[in-house]
Amino acid sequence: MLAISSRNSEAAVLNLLEKTGSKLLLANIKYERFAKSVIGNISDIDLVAISAFDVDALSKEPLTAGHEQILNMEFTDQDTLKPALIVHSSGSTAFPKPISLSSRYLFYVINNLEVPLTDSKLERLTDKDVMLALTPFVHVFGILGFFSVTIHGGSAVMFEQLPVPQKEIVDALLACNVTLLAAPPLVYEQMADHFKETNLCAAERIKYAVVGGASFKQEILDWYHSQQVNLCVLYGTTEACVVMTSNLDPDCKNRNSLHFIHKDTEGHVYGTFETNDESEPHIKHLYMHADSPTLASHVANRPEGGYDTQDLFIEHLDFSGTYTYFGRRDDILIMENGEKTNPVPMEAAIRQHPMVQQVTVIGHGRQCTATLILLNKEHAECFDPEEIIAAVHAAVNKANLECPGHSKIFPQMVKILPFNQTLPTTDKGTVMRKKAESAYQDVVKRLYKEFLEGTSSGTKTNSGYDTSAWTPEQTEDFLVTCASEVLDVPETAFKDRARSIFELGLNSLAAIQLRNRIAEYFDSIPQNFLYQHSTIVSMRQALLSGQQQDPSE
Repeated sequence: MLAISSRNSEAAVLNLLEKTGSKLLLANIKYERFAKSVIGNISDIDLVAISAFDVDALSKEPLTAGHEQILNMEFTDQDTLKPALIVHSSGSTAFPKPISLSSRYLFYVINNLEVPLTDSKLERLTDKDVMLALTPFVHVFGILGFFSVTIHGGSAVMFEQLPVPQKEIVDALLACNVTLLAAPPLVYEQMADHFKETNLCAAERIKYAVVGGASFKQEILDWYHSQQVNLCVLYGTTEACVVMTSNLDPDCKNRNSLHFIHKDTEGHVYGTFETNDESEPHIKHLYMHADSPTLASHVANRPEGGYDTQDLFIEHLDFSGTYTYFGRRDDILIMENGEKTNPVPMEAAIRQHPMVQQVTVIGHGRQCTATLILLNKEHAECFDPEEIIAAVHAAVNKANLECPGHSKIFPQMVKILPFNQTLPTTDKGTVMRKKAESAYQDVVKRLYKEFLEGTSSGTKTNSGYDTSAWTPEQTEDFLVTCASEVLDVPETAFKDRARSIFELGLNSLAAIQLRNRIAEYFDSIPQNFLYQHSTIVSMRQALLSGQQQDPSE
């Protein structure tokens, strides 16, 4: 089976189907038109559009007659190495790349929680456990979240669509008696804000919480530990599987560093930390051995069959053999939500404009990308400031056309540097991204703060409108107009104003934009406003009542 993310473009899905020789495409009914457009370019492939499953009704129905004959319950040792599932890369460098996962690989994925629990003699998983998996099924982390508990007879709770408003997450934690939680860093950050505003009652039953998919802020991890939430950090890649974890033991003095999960029969780990640069010997690159049983099929990028992860680590000074994630060796930026961005083609597209001399795109570990641009002074001096800004934004928009949605650069995240400043470059003239970000760290910090927090000081910026006199109808119409513009969908899509706008495609980046638009007209709009009030009706109620915070407070 090939699992395809709905975030892919038609061209990307078409490429995946052709590369894998797929013959049947299953799609949710809301993607039927999209799917038909895709398979219209392929011969010999069928489409089945399915509605959302009624799990409660299905669970009460008897098993399909003859299921024992339909399912082959026998397999040999050789069968464990055959492909069982195909997932795909993020498509940060070109089209998404299909990656075949064997049954053996999947066995290791779903046991990545059980192994450290067994080794440390902590409380094991049982059929009484309930996992809330806030992770997409098209990623390995999603597979881990779902199957790590179901193989023990436990239950898994999943939402129909991600991301999910904070109130719905809290409701699920309470209603389903959740004991295990799996989510990317951004979700934990937003949950921390919510818990600080309310209380931690919803998290009291959680035995183990796991985070993965992107780098995690140390202060957030420390806060959860200070609140006795047993939060564990996992590290892995699609090609190499989940291979490292932090310590799950709450009494451990080193809960923040990573160590290998799996060892061979002689007690040796399957990875090696190599010096990446002799000038910085403390920074190590992780290489996975060719004999690692966790490697995906056909991913070797070394002559002997091993796999270079391109990820860099630093060994803990006080705890030998444990490591903290440092960054990437290549140019790929891993965003806060786990998505990947290749800045190189974006920079090349922007640099093609005669107004631009040098450019660097940043965003590693952040919610969105940003760019620092150095102008071609001789060319720019022939234009007035408005024309210069328009030309630069036109260049950025051209780059945005060729990159995934999560990589797009918003106008607010474009910083044009003064003529008397420079970007650090190599002898070949290539901008050194990390040094550039470090050199302009104050500028970058302010850029992100102003975009992500907007008018968080509590003062609306568009004071020409007296929104306090607006009727409920005027307020809802305003919200519909804003949401329509941000999501680029017609206003008729909001006919049901009690429907969550996340179902219409709102993601974390669009939520920032929409929140900032609302904050132009209304005072004191918190950062998590849309995660607390996800429908037009609930937003209107909160705005007009002056209670923008969670009503449960």
